[in-house]
Amino acid sequence: MNYRVRKGQIEDLPGIIDVIKDAKELFRSSGSTQWQDTDGYPNNQTFIKDLAENEVLVCTDEDKIIGVLVVSFQEEECYKDIVQGQWLNDNHYAVIHRLAVKKEYYRQGVAKKLLDQAEYVVLEKGIFDIKADTHEQNISMQHLLESYDYTYVGVIYLLRPDVLEKKRLAYHKIIAHKRNMEKAILLIHGFLSDMTDFDVLIPHLETRYDLVHRIVLPGHGPENDYNYDKFNKEDTFKHLTKTFDDLHRRYKEIDVMGFSMGGALASCLSSFRNFNKLILLAPANKYFNPKALITTTEFSARNFSSLEKAILKKEPKEQEAYKNLLKAVASDSTTGFGFVLRKYLRSYIWKAYKEFKDIVLNCNKDLVEIKNPVLICWGKLDQLVPKQSVEFLYSICTNPNRQLKIYEGITHLMLMSQNYEPILQDILEFIDS
Repeated sequence: MNYRVRKGQIEDLPGIIDVIKDAKELFRSSGSTQWQDTDGYPNNQTFIKDLAENEVLVCTDEDKIIGVLVVSFQEEECYKDIVQGQWLNDNHYAVIHRLAVKKEYYRQGVAKKLLDQAEYVVLEKGIFDIKADTHEQNISMQHLLESYDYTYVGVIYLLRPDVLEKKRLAYHKIIAHKRNMEKAILLIHGFLSDMTDFDVLIPHLETRYDLVHRIVLPGHGPENDYNYDKFNKEDTFKHLTKTFDDLHRRYKEIDVMGFSMGGALASCLSSFRNFNKLILLAPANKYFNPKALITTTEFSARNFSSLEKAILKKEPKEQEAYKNLLKAVASDSTTGFGFVLRKYLRSYIWKAYKEFKDIVLNCNKDLVEIKNPVLICWGKLDQLVPKQSVEFLYSICTNPNRQLKIYEGITHLMLMSQNYEPILQDILEFIDS
C-alpha cells in the first residue's frame, strides 16, 4: 500500500465527490439519515468552498483519490450549546468534518492516515484541541474516534435548516495530553522555503520527542499559499514567540532547531526564551558568501584530480567514491539553482528580501551570548552563508557543550543535500548526548 495524504486541490473535486457518493450509499443502505438531506449535502458547492479555504486533505493511491477529510479552523456556532455534557476545555480548536473513504478501500487504514495528517496540520497551527461530531447511527465513526483517544463529551444540534436529523454526538481530543507533556522540539524553516527542510529528520525525531513541531512562518508553506506578500518581520517574531510559548506551557523540556533564516531566528529566540538544546543548520546571521564560487570550483577541481589518479591506479572503489561525491555536489548545485529560479526571480522577491534583511538585523541586535548547549552545522560549499556566520555564533556560546561541525562537499541545502547522512548522524548524537 502506497497511500499518501496531501492538501486537496480544485482539480481533485471529481474524485472527492466519487468518494462522497460511496459514503452516502453506505449510509443509505444501513438506514442512516446522515448525508441523505434534501440539499444534497455534502455536495460540489460544499467542497468548492472547503478547497478555496485550503481545508481539504485527500488520501491517494497512486493518482486515485481514495479518502477525504476536512480540517477547519473556524469555530462552530452549534458547538456553543452542548447538552448532556461539556467540552474538555474552552481553548481555541480545530474541527474535523466530512471524513469519507472509497468503498473498495474500507478498513485498509485510509481513515487513520487522514486523521494522523489532520493532527499534524492542527499542531502546525499551534493548536492542540480537535473537536468532531457524528451521527448517532454512525457507529464506525464513533469507534474510530474513540480508538484515536477522542472523548465523547455530549450532544450538539446542527443549525443547518435542511438536515433530516440535527442531533450529533460530540467528541473532543487534546492532542498534547498531560501524559505526553515531557519533551518537544521546535523546527524553524528557512527563507522562502517551508517545513520540508527537515523531512529526512522527522522519523528519527518522532522516536525521541513527544512532539515534533514544524512551525510555518507567515507567508510561507502551502497553508499560506506561498503568498510571500504576507511575510514580514513583525508577524514572524509574533508567530514564533506565540508558538514557542504555547509549547512551553505544555512541555517540560524543549529543544529548538533552525535552518538558514530559521537558524538566525532560533539563535535570537535563545536570547529571550529559556529552552534546552539549540541546533543551528547553516544559520544566516550573516549571509551572502562571496567565496562560494571559488570554493566550489576548488573542491570540484581537487576531486576531479583525485578521480583521475584513481582511474590511473585502477582503484574501482576510489573511482566510485569520487564519482558519487562529484555527482552529489552537481545535483545539490542544480537543486539550489532551481530553487533560486523558482523563488528568487519573482516580483515579490525585493519586498520579501527586505523583510528577511530586517529579521536578520533584529536577530543579531541583542545577540551577545548563547547559554544553551549548541550544535552548529555548516557546509564548506554553502552558497549563501559565509563561515563568519557560524564562527560568530560559536564564539558567543558560553556553554561547555558547544560544537561546530564543518562538512566537506555540503552546500547550503544541508539536510536536503544528497550526502546529508553525516549531518543527520551528528544531529542525532547531539540530541542523544
